[in-house]
Amino acid sequence: MGWRFRKSFSPLPGVRLTLSPRGITTSVGVGPFRLTHGAQGVAVTTNMLGSGASFRQTLWKAPRGGPSTSGPSPNLPPVPPLPSPMDPQAPQMQDVRSASTQEMTSPGLDGFKRLLMQAKAEQSAIATELEAAKKAESQAVGAYDHWRRGWLLKRLFKQRFAQLHDAAELKAQVRAELVEQQHLARLSTQIEMPEVARAAYLRMCDAFVVLKGAACIWDTVQERSVNRVVERTNVDRAVVRKPVQFQLGRCEVIDSDWDVPHLGNANGGDLYLYPGFVLCFIAAEAFSLLELGEVQVSFKLVRFSETEAIPADAKVVGRTWAKVNKDGSPDRRFTGNYEIPQVLYGEISLHSPTGMREEYIVSNVEAAQEFVTAWEVFKQAISSGSST
Repeated sequence: MGWRFRKSFSPLPGVRLTLSPRGITTSVGVGPFRLTHGAQGVAVTTNMLGSGASFRQTLWKAPRGGPSTSGPSPNLPPVPPLPSPMDPQAPQMQDVRSASTQEMTSPGLDGFKRLLMQAKAEQSAIATELEAAKKAESQAVGAYDHWRRGWLLKRLFKQRFAQLHDAAELKAQVRAELVEQQHLARLSTQIEMPEVARAAYLRMCDAFVVLKGAACIWDTVQERSVNRVVERTNVDRAVVRKPVQFQLGRCEVIDSDWDVPHLGNANGGDLYLYPGFVLCFIAAEAFSLLELGEVQVSFKLVRFSETEAIPADAKVVGRTWAKVNKDGSPDRRFTGNYEIPQVLYGEISLHSPTGMREEYIVSNVEAAQEFVTAWEVFKQAISSGSST
């Protein structure tokens, strides 16, 4: 009476990602056959079992001098040092967000993305069946338990009682097998890198643990330029920000042993900083993969005119007024003009030539700077292939 796997189910082959100074190489396959996609092109490799010999056939070779997938970052407009909250009467704000997930994926990771989408489609189908199986199990177990707890029916109708027992057991098996299928449908991902790079990545994760403990982390979701003369202020840029959380975690579409930095995003997909690539994840059907070399992470200090509560780990570095004269003194033509503290924050920006653009404001300046420094050390460890 055992339950069998669905006929349509077949676990996907594992993926191995190899990080090296030449970039990231994706290898997919089972047993002696593997398909490899890297900076030099696409090839299939066959290992002769028991002989130690292997055969490699190039299917496509990357052109020399062609466009690079890790070129310089785009020329984004500079961020003025004095952002401020939005004035409801001011001109319309512009979104600060990345391009669509369809546009951002690095060409070298297209195959990996397709496998992830295939894995998630399988998971979604199993999830639908699993939900129905849980309900069926609950009903079958409930019916059996009702008879089991009673005294009369299970003695008068022994055959029916045995049928209820078998039905409850079968429904439990169905549910357990679907849970196992759901786990097997996750795309197993193995990430290989030099030991020096591995150590640098773990140090970056340690810096991220400190960063995520900051009293406040905001995602900048909108911005606009400020006319300082007309609006009687000393700031050049107004922003809308929303609080988000940072944490170590794993994305549901990737099955790996890594707990990676997870950056919440209020205006698009959450970011997962895996070794070798960045995953921008909006939903199971909407995500992008960017190679490490394409993503530029930068840090800067910003003086923020803070109209909300000042975080415990932030530093007040000055004062200004809601309405000011050119010399910084309060404009006394405005009744009820009030003083505003200026607070020093750290800004972390992530951008890429393919359209990533994300900005975070962090109350703990030192933690933000240390994290970005650790990220750069990790990138250097990959690109150089030696210790730093």
